[in-house]
Amino acid sequence: MQLSVQVDQRKSPRRRALLGGEIVLNNGRSTIDCLVRDMSDGGLRIKLHAPHPIPKEFEIKFGTRREQVELVWQRGVDVGVKFKT
Repeated sequence: MQLSVQVDQRKSPRRRALLGGEIVLNNGRSTIDCLVRDMSDGGLRIKLHAPHPIPKEFEIKFGTRREQVELVWQRGVDVGVKFKT
């Protein structure tokens, strides 16, 4: 039996979080509610309430922050994004 090992590719450590957030689309005319589950200096792991197609780039609001982000991966309701610099 062969074990699968997942390699952590983050450039900075991940911090657990549980913050309500909104994905902002169409210049603010549409939003998708989400939860920010993990944070690092480079990005976020967010959880959607239901599967939804996510664009390659978008704005996210959480806590007192607004960030422009880029989609890195999506698996169902789990989404990984990195901050645009």
